[in-house]
Amino acid sequence: MALFRNRLSGRGVYPFDEPEAALSPVRQIECLQSVREAEKRGDAQFVIATHSPFVMAYPGATLLYLTPFGLMERSFQQTEHFQVLSEFYKAPEGFMNTIFDE
Repeated sequence: MALFRNRLSGRGVYPFDEPEAALSPVRQIECLQSVREAEKRGDAQFVIATHSPFVMAYPGATLLYLTPFGLMERSFQQTEHFQVLSEFYKAPEGFMNTIFDE
């Protein structure tokens, strides 16, 4: 969190590899707010590798998905991560029973 709060103050391109990995959903939102502040200043660009639907749903983001044929643009709703979490949130007990064949 300190990185997002204190280091996004200058101009630049900021590459991140799964910055959400150790963060709770609330902290992920705080990080995205820091990204938004840097974006509004107009002096920062972000390249983020992520599995987080929060990060993938960032307004105006371009999502690139690596396929055997190269990079292809996708919406966050088309990602496996979003689809799996959507199924879980619709019916958590049924989802868990399905993955454990119960």
